[in-house]
Amino acid sequence: MDTNQGDVTVALVHGAFADSASWADAISELHATGISSVAISNPLRGLTHDVAAHPPTLLGRALKPRTYPNGAEPAPELYIEQAAFHQVFAGDLPASRVAPMSVSQRPVAAGAFTESLTGEPAWKSLPSWFVIATADNAIHPDSQRANAERMNATVVEIAGSHAVTVSNPADVAAVITAAVATARATEELVSS
Repeated sequence: MDTNQGDVTVALVHGAFADSASWADAISELHATGISSVAISNPLRGLTHDVAAHPPTLLGRALKPRTYPNGAEPAPELYIEQAAFHQVFAGDLPASRVAPMSVSQRPVAAGAFTESLTGEPAWKSLPSWFVIATADNAIHPDSQRANAERMNATVVEIAGSHAVTVSNPADVAAVITAAVATARATEELVSS
């Protein structure tokens, strides 16, 4: 598979309770295959607020698109309690790695989980890939499978926690590399 995709930059977006550093090792893996990438700091205020300035074309995870009324209005912020963070979010990582993650997690505006999506989601018209973390204690793997099926996504299951980008960066990068190669091949077929 040709992975030299110098004209492509993959935008990586963290989900709830993580930060852009969660992509660091996957970025190294992608760069080693010639794929340029950037990790975007997701404000986690809700879809309307988060994309208001720049409509995204993104690879993201863990935050379901929803609506937050009156984006500027103060909102309760949600965190995973530090004592539960290891079990809920990153059970397959050593405690020494999880401790800093638990204190640096980005809070999520409570409204981000209740926001309604306006317009048609991109996955209805674009090929999609879905990594299912089979040891996820934050979003049950069966829920992930149901969402992936609804999206008609290409599914890859990885034995890992919700923090699968941290615990299995090479596997996650391999999925992204395959998605880029497939998208590029499809684009080349269309332009031929």
